[in-house]
Amino acid sequence: METFLAALALGFLGSFHCVGMCGPIALALPTVNNTKISRVLGILFYNSGRVITYGIFGVLFGFLGKAFIISGYQQVLSVALGVLILLIVFFSTEVSQKFSVTQLILPFVTRIRISLQKLFKTKSYESLFLIGFLNGFLPCGLVYTAVAGAIVTGEPLKGSLFMIFFGAGTLPAMML
Repeated sequence: METFLAALALGFLGSFHCVGMCGPIALALPTVNNTKISRVLGILFYNSGRVITYGIFGVLFGFLGKAFIISGYQQVLSVALGVLILLIVFFSTEVSQKFSVTQLILPFVTRIRISLQKLFKTKSYESLFLIGFLNGFLPCGLVYTAVAGAIVTGEPLKGSLFMIFFGAGTLPAMML
């Protein structure tokens, strides 16, 4: 249970980052109609899409963590991920200058951006859900940190729950 509370806390405390990075997307969401109920439903559909994406990540990375446990390297992985996170935090400028991953992920992000542009032109709850779902795939350091937690759980179900709790922690700020 402590693991999931940590995920919830990570999401909640990190949600200030979410407001800055994803807030503009959330504010620009197309409304189905201008009633308060419709806006609330739209926000729920958008955020549900995001959290479901995180849950899928949790399953996938939980399987990866399980592979590390089976091979006997989970403790090494946990320490390595912790050190990597600290290095990125303390030396992010130096790391980004030496290793440009932008060229590797640019085609992927471009495809998501094009899909998002199409979805923003459609005013439906389905499009709002899909906007949130695709938004979950956009590069985000906070999500990467949560993914590290999902890996460490070592199980697909626990990894998924970790990521869902993380996403739930971001909900209060993202819904406001």
